[in-house]
Amino acid sequence: MIRSRPEAVDRSTFGTDGVRAETPLKDARLPPRKVLFVCPWVPSRLRPRSLGILKILLSAGHSVSVVALTGPGEIEDDLAELGVRFRLATSRRIFSFARAAAALPSRKSLQTAYCSGIQFRGLVRAEAARFNPDVVHFNVLRSTVDFDRFASIVRIVDLDDIRSDYYRQVASDHSLPSGRRAIARLERPRMKSREAALAASADAVLLSSPAEAIGARSYVIRTPMEFPGNTLNRQRTNSRNVLFVGKLDYEANVEAVLSFVRDAWPAVFAADERARLHIVGANPPDAIRSLVSESITVHADVPAVWPFYDEAAVAIVPVESATGVQMKLLQAFVAGVPVVASSITAAQAGLKPGNGVLVAESGPAWANAVIRILRDQQLRVELVADAYEHLKPWAQDQVATELQSAYRAAVVSQESR
Repeated sequence: MIRSRPEAVDRSTFGTDGVRAETPLKDARLPPRKVLFVCPWVPSRLRPRSLGILKILLSAGHSVSVVALTGPGEIEDDLAELGVRFRLATSRRIFSFARAAAALPSRKSLQTAYCSGIQFRGLVRAEAARFNPDVVHFNVLRSTVDFDRFASIVRIVDLDDIRSDYYRQVASDHSLPSGRRAIARLERPRMKSREAALAASADAVLLSSPAEAIGARSYVIRTPMEFPGNTLNRQRTNSRNVLFVGKLDYEANVEAVLSFVRDAWPAVFAADERARLHIVGANPPDAIRSLVSESITVHADVPAVWPFYDEAAVAIVPVESATGVQMKLLQAFVAGVPVVASSITAAQAGLKPGNGVLVAESGPAWANAVIRILRDQQLRVELVADAYEHLKPWAQDQVATELQSAYRAAVVSQESR
């Protein structure tokens, strides 16, 4: 069956986005600044990196004003709760795609063109004139539509991941439709050029993965997480739930789920008929909805993912086209759920096989790894304990300190120009 919006359970230890709402910043040596935060989406629990970084900036005493793009159905509740000033530009896909198409004859990144609408650029300029910021913080590459306009002040770009590498993976994956590979071949050099230009001219470039670096002024700023101290005691001895969490309108996630269900799930279910696969995420396409069966349930557009982690015996991250650090991996670590992941997912998080995860590549390997975790109580305990140790670099306070250091370095960089 397909289920929508189950009741959320109370998680008073940490919020639905995995970030504690009120975490004091221990290292606030950088004097408060006025930060214009430019974002191509509305920061929310579904966008935990941008929301978590906003919370850190506010906790440090910085004044922050947000300009963001909003699409149909996006909710500003999480942003409004911060008490921060924000202005939203409406994004209509038909016009965004038209701008991207118009950019095809040029060398401009199609993603940047997608977001470069008149209303969005106008709001960024108007808010900059009103707010007079000390720092402009661009959240991911596609929001840098007015980057050159702010050359006289501190410019920080949170790339999050090296997106050109994702397009390299897509372009070389012959299992994908030829149209997708063609677009990836077009966009990859454009985005790579844009990333290089930003690395050369920004005062700081932020990346979420320790496996990635770009330029001398790049800094690893992990996505901030808070995690309770009692996850190691949660054994889940009776659960046979296998869990996938992710945005289901994102092609890499759809491909991952379809591949797992096709190549691994039949063997898992044959080995344990009590096993149940729960697929949780927003906007599932027909290809995902059609997977529903006796042993597979799709949970669409849920208000919180943590109730599903609470009931899971194992979480899977079979994503093969991956850059940055997969939030679904970190969320499973936070919730104390053992994980099976693809090798690229583990590597992007700085993990080796056995470092809190089992790594699988082929369908039989995926099935064997999931079955091992379902059957082996001691293995589950060991994986969770190891994962908990590897999660520590993503702790809110540590990320806050690293972000402050990057901001200080950016200020010094601008002052030395």
